[in-house]
Amino acid sequence: RSLLADLEIKERPTEMVMQVCRELNAIGNNLNQIAKYFHTGGAKSQEMEFEIRRCITQLFQLRSQIMNIGDGLYGNIKTHI
Repeated sequence: RSLLADLEIKERPTEMVMQVCRELNAIGNNLNQIAKYFHTGGAKSQEMEFEIRRCITQLFQLRSQIMNIGDGLYGNIKTHI
């Protein structure tokens, strides 16, 4: 009880937030695999360049989704920025 007394209880994240977190994790894993490939002497290829561009595109799409989630939770987030 004494441990819980010092904690702030927060609301559980929505399913949308959890989905965005899972997608960010997957993109991070892909980028780590790409970095490992290059650090172990992997050659640059069109396939690898395509994968990098795909990850970057996904990151921008997720950024947009996160901004929309923020708007719903805290008002217009662009105003805060």
